Amino acid sequence: MNISQIPGSDPLPNTTDILLQALQQAAVPVIFFYAHNAICGFASDGWRQKICAAAREGAPAEDCFPVAARSLLATLMQDAQRQGQSRSPMFGGTEAGKYWRLDCNFHAQPTHAGFLVWASDCTEAFLEHTQAGILQEKMSLLEHVLHNMEEGVSISDGSGHIIYTNKAEDQMFGYEPGGLYGQHVSVQNAYGQDENAAIVAQVMEVIRSQGFWSGEWHNRRKDRTPFYTYAHITASGEGENFRFICVQRDITREKETMEALQQETKLKQTITDNATATLFMMNAEGYCTFMNPAGEQMFGFSQEEIRSKPLHYLVHHHRPDGSFYPMQECPIDRALPENYDVRAHEDLFFRKDGSTLRVSCAASPIFENGVPVSTVIEVRDITREKEAQERLRRSAEELEIKVRERTSELEVANEQLTQFAYAASHDLQEPLRKIHFFSDRLKQTLGDQLPPSERAMFDRMENATQRMRTLIDDLLSYSHTSLGTTAFETVDLNVLLNEVLEDMEATIAETEARIEKEPLPIVQGNARQLRQLLQNLLSNGIKYAKPESRPELWISARELGATQNGTYEIKVRDNGIGFEQGDADRIFHVFQRLHGRSEYAGTGIGLAIVRKVAENHGGNITAHSQPGLGATFTLSLPRQPLD
Repeated sequence: MNISQIPGSDPLPNTTDILLQALQQAAVPVIFFYAHNAICGFASDGWRQKICAAAREGAPAEDCFPVAARSLLATLMQDAQRQGQSRSPMFGGTEAGKYWRLDCNFHAQPTHAGFLVWASDCTEAFLEHTQAGILQEKMSLLEHVLHNMEEGVSISDGSGHIIYTNKAEDQMFGYEPGGLYGQHVSVQNAYGQDENAAIVAQVMEVIRSQGFWSGEWHNRRKDRTPFYTYAHITASGEGENFRFICVQRDITREKETMEALQQETKLKQTITDNATATLFMMNAEGYCTFMNPAGEQMFGFSQEEIRSKPLHYLVHHHRPDGSFYPMQECPIDRALPENYDVRAHEDLFFRKDGSTLRVSCAASPIFENGVPVSTVIEVRDITREKEAQERLRRSAEELEIKVRERTSELEVANEQLTQFAYAASHDLQEPLRKIHFFSDRLKQTLGDQLPPSERAMFDRMENATQRMRTLIDDLLSYSHTSLGTTAFETVDLNVLLNEVLEDMEATIAETEARIEKEPLPIVQGNARQLRQLLQNLLSNGIKYAKPESRPELWISARELGATQNGTYEIKVRDNGIGFEQGDADRIFHVFQRLHGRSEYAGTGIGLAIVRKVAENHGGNITAHSQPGLGATFTLSLPRQPLD
């Protein structure tokens, strides 16, 4: 309804002066305007003073109301015309801080219909309503803040019974919302019953006296699991309205981290204090900031004497030749500005009394945000180590000289032994040959004149000389193998085995021996000795065959380990008479026989030669057997000869 467009009308008809005077002097602001044109017919002084100073007779109704009320006017008029009366919301008047409400009555007289409006002061009610709204908004905001806080908040009455908890408090202690209401605060504590009551009473007393308490609290959740919080508890209100307000946060992880850090720090301190090496810390300017107890013992400086002083000029001021050592040339001092680690740097350091010591140093920069800020230096006294190395070097030189001398003596002795062996072999073989020659000539000369008994004596003499010659040959072979070997070459064991089989062809045929063989490896060794080793093993297997049984031998090989320092394992197995395992080592000794000469021929040297050849090549040989089940000889040879 656009009031300003209603055409004008006649002024209020003349009424009694008494009525106008009463309205004009009324304490309540009053205004009247016509219904057909919304023109003011009357405005009291109170209206102009309190509501709108521009109000006057003949003015449009809009001009007679304050701006804050103009938007209310149309609705006010419509409601009054329809219902007879109406009331507006509160609004601000001309006087600052004052608030009004309009009441409107519609007078439906035939010729002078209009609206009588009066204003009521509702400032007090407005302020109460406004403050209640603000308070409600603050409470809503506070509730939102409490609900979304990470810290737990609880409020308890003067006796310690909980009357409020926020979401974080409930979650922290494992309760459903409101689950803690009505319970005593001690239900949250992890202390023992007596201790709990004493601690709660003590804290409450502190709060009552000084208004707050802060500290660490040992708690337990609803499921009885313990944890720690840091709590700040304050007091509010008096008498029945006295309250404890507790704000706390879970510090369990912080506490565990701190305890672990303290333990680590304690451990590092223990290591530092008990380290035998000196530990220095040096700042970016080269000044010492720390020295452990070992440093005091090693250099003679106290902590106070060395702290905050240039470390270089205290312990490293001169070179080993006595010349001055500038700090900028020191590799330890350059570790920080040039950002590199120093490892096992050997140098000469000085003690407080001027004496020197040989040291090994290591220096590493310490970084903060990627920037080197200090250096940690480890110093070990290697004086005794260097002295020991020098003694060891001198001993090694002396030992080397003695070894050379001894080697030379051994070479001479070996040469003499070789010459003696050959000479002894010749000197012993020659008489045997003459005995055999003259015995054979005498036997042929006498011919049929010899009775059988005397001919048998000649045969026994010839057999004895033959055994003696065999023994001398075996002893000569053993003396060769005992001297070791240095003439190593590439040896194909397959070729050697074939040669041995050819040499033993008559024996193999005579005994009808069957020999099965697998491919053998190629090794580095002495061909002559390895050939003798194979021959002795095969001869041994054929010799000790079971009576009335055909000898059978199996030769196999495999590689143990695929590296260059691997080992070949060669096995020679037979089906002979075997032996007790307790005799397995004895058979490799010189002249050790398990059977008499009348049962099995031999000198007792063959297997001793086999072991010696294996040892000469850096290997070994073992035997495994049971009586009547044959024997297995296992030879181990390295791929490469030992140095």
